[in-house]
Amino acid sequence: MQATAAAVQVNNINLVRGMIGKPGCGVLQMNGQPTAQNTRETGADGDLPGFRNWDNPKHIEELARIWNVDVAVIPHWAPPTHALEIFHLAETGSIRMLWISGTNPAISLPNLPRVRKILEKEDLFVVVQDAFLTETANLADVVLPAALWGEKTGTFTNVDRTVHISHKAIEPLGDARPDFDIFLDYARRMQMGEPGGGLRSVEGLHGWTALRLLRAILCEAE
Repeated sequence: MQATAAAVQVNNINLVRGMIGKPGCGVLQMNGQPTAQNTRETGADGDLPGFRNWDNPKHIEELARIWNVDVAVIPHWAPPTHALEIFHLAETGSIRMLWISGTNPAISLPNLPRVRKILEKEDLFVVVQDAFLTETANLADVVLPAALWGEKTGTFTNVDRTVHISHKAIEPLGDARPDFDIFLDYARRMQMGEPGGGLRSVEGLHGWTALRLLRAILCEAE
């Protein structure tokens, strides 16, 4: 129950020893969920990958060049829209579809009565992609069964920034599919094309993503 206090004390030690702002040093960010660190580093939380600044034109041009897309494709006309603001926009009708993957906002966000009321709106189409029939999934219009960590190959980042690979141990049960397969199938059906010029496997995705993420991180930040 004292996880926050413990994390603060670890970072206090770094501060007392003067280990901030030096090469190889930095705050040890301890996140609340597995692989939450690489979620942030790869831009999966709404921010841009490689710690790129949405308000820096050079960063946007750099990402567009690395990803081989037009600059206009990368959202950079306003700050990233995070979870609470997304639900506010869904409440006002600006957003009419939510695709929720691997999280359970019906029990995890503040002001749960309001969040659940938004999820129950008749004019909001809710898709939930999860391995479990969660409280949020029970409010969804469509549920996409997703594979668990042992049923798919993927990576996760430790608090020390070490990237680990997790190999698939068994085939997904029932109709469950890896998240990558679900997203790629959706992209094909919507005629969005495929990343990296035609990826066909999660191994190829990790190689393609890792290369571009590494390039983005190593490029000098303005």
